[in-house]
Amino acid sequence: MQQQSNVTTLRKRFEIKNLSSSTTVKRLTPRGRGAVASIRLRGEIDLADGLFHAANNKSVQQQELNRICYGDWGTENQEDLVCVRINETTLELHCHGGDAAVERILGDLQKAGAVLASQGQYQNGLPLAEEFNLCLQKATTKRTAHEILRQSKLFPEAIEQLKPLTQEERSLRIRDMLTWSDFGEHLIKPWQVVLCGPPNVGKSSLINALVGFSRSVVFDQPGTTRDVVTVQTALEGWPIEFSDTAGLRETEETLEAIGIKKAKERIVVADLLLIIVDAQSGITQNEEAIAAAHENALLVVNKIDSASDVASINNSIQVSAITGKGIDKLAALIVSRLVPEIPEQSQAFPMTAQQVEMLNQL
Repeated sequence: MQQQSNVTTLRKRFEIKNLSSSTTVKRLTPRGRGAVASIRLRGEIDLADGLFHAANNKSVQQQELNRICYGDWGTENQEDLVCVRINETTLELHCHGGDAAVERILGDLQKAGAVLASQGQYQNGLPLAEEFNLCLQKATTKRTAHEILRQSKLFPEAIEQLKPLTQEERSLRIRDMLTWSDFGEHLIKPWQVVLCGPPNVGKSSLINALVGFSRSVVFDQPGTTRDVVTVQTALEGWPIEFSDTAGLRETEETLEAIGIKKAKERIVVADLLLIIVDAQSGITQNEEAIAAAHENALLVVNKIDSASDVASINNSIQVSAITGKGIDKLAALIVSRLVPEIPEQSQAFPMTAQQVEMLNQL
């Protein structure tokens, strides 16, 4: 509860800071003749009062959310248009599609105090500030929230700093930023850790031990897990989703076969693969093949509490999901494999596919 409260507080601070920043205005539709053009005002939307005269005689802030409001623009040579108040800080204006009408509205709003947003400030019609706000809403830990808040300042500044650089200098700077794109993506999307292995080696018990509570069904019978069971947690402040998969074996049982197929699909997209084997029976050729085929694989020997002679397996970690022995060490090893390095606090990096695309186009 305290963790969630801290994240909520950080979000509120970001929103307050966002409101106090410069109000921006941006044309959302392409240039050229068209039936309708759309403009977005972000920040102090009260700037439109006095320029937009609603037919219902209400101010901009008094308009109902997401409701079309008809009115006129300007005091002389008034133009018909409609506005939609998206939220407390976002207003959309829809006018005739000609460039002259759009330029007039943009000019009026700039005179009123709005700043014309540069192309780098917007992603798919969203200002970078708004995009980072959406990212912050997806933060599940205080640590990731702090990283997102830091990037909400660093990333836009880094984009502006690219402008005076030579092409070679710009390419090097962009390459450095893109190096951390995978790390940035996982601040809002949990790392995927998949547990796989033969039936009845304790995958379900192990995932319960790692997350600290019972989430997966545990039963001493091969083939119990028929589907992929997922649970999200955080280790050292990093969001992680564990997937408990069906035991990998040959079977003619239809439901179990479907579960095994889903397990193999999940293995392909795993950021880290935990191959679980029994401490007494050891590793089979099947698990050896899986480990050899995946660079991101980690061998985990489970049930060391019940084995009279623990099988020796190179490059593995020994644990007991029942007694908890080795679980803390395993958790630390998982973090070190998923997050081997952390960027410097001054390092800017993208967190979304749109931000990566923007860097690639610069």
